Amino acid sequence: MEDQRKPITNNMQLAKKLPMWKVDPQIQTLVEATCFKHFLRFHEGNSVNQNLSLLTALAYFYDRDESVFSFGDKKSFFVDFSLEDVLYITGLSIDGDPVTGVENVSAHAIAHELNIHETEVDELYFKRKKAKTNVRLDLNKLRTRFEKVPEECLDCDAYLKAYLLYLLGTVIMPNNTEGVSPIYLPLLGRNTVNKYAWGAAMVGFLKNSLKDTKALLDEGKTGSISGFVYAIMVFALERFACVRIQLCKIELHSWVIIIIPSSRVKEFVRIPFMYFLKAGIIAQASTKGALKALGYGGLGL
Repeated sequence: MEDQRKPITNNMQLAKKLPMWKVDPQIQTLVEATCFKHFLRFHEGNSVNQNLSLLTALAYFYDRDESVFSFGDKKSFFVDFSLEDVLYITGLSIDGDPVTGVENVSAHAIAHELNIHETEVDELYFKRKKAKTNVRLDLNKLRTRFEKVPEECLDCDAYLKAYLLYLLGTVIMPNNTEGVSPIYLPLLGRNTVNKYAWGAAMVGFLKNSLKDTKALLDEGKTGSISGFVYAIMVFALERFACVRIQLCKIELHSWVIIIIPSSRVKEFVRIPFMYFLKAGIIAQASTKGALKALGYGGLGL
């Protein structure tokens, strides 16, 4: 496998929007009580980058039929990006009700969830050319309308829902447009959000995207992985020691690398994911080097 194989393209333009939302202290308090609390760290001013070479190499090893990464000449070794990985990397729940959304996304239903007048909903829609109906909310308009919270807000649930929907649309389940589906709004209230398996939804979204991307790569086309791709990069750095050595040039303790700071086990160091961003460890490397590290033609662990 040589470098002329198509690389995947950068899809981080939406993720870079997340830090643009200046989270009000009232909303921050509410978010910290949810399973999404660790994503607040993306508002700390850290640069948002991704290693396209590493992601490209991983995508080439993705088995569309088995939904796992397969290695070896005869695909004799499999590594799964699992629910447990997402739980430890992001803190998102993998148990609970399935994240399916709701069918009713009428303007009346949206107005009810966001506690606004129905006439205001039309201003929030993502206007698509040649589209007969508007089914998504514009991320930029959502931030403009709900970023600023009234002082001493008595009922901030609508502002919490708006922020979490923005988080879903920019980082967790983006659709490569600047619009986000409002079907998740009823799931995002302070009394309901933690009942759902958002980590399981993230895994499903990423695997579907990996499957579509691999199909394009197999056809000699360029693809792009949607979703929280940082989770896949951290997964690779933790699972494959050879990749850590190749890309990081340092040895790390064999432990789960997460965005959740912890020192639960004194014998090891649980390295917060943001450490990699601050240290610039998730850096550039050639696709050929990443493939070599992963042991193309034979797993080089």
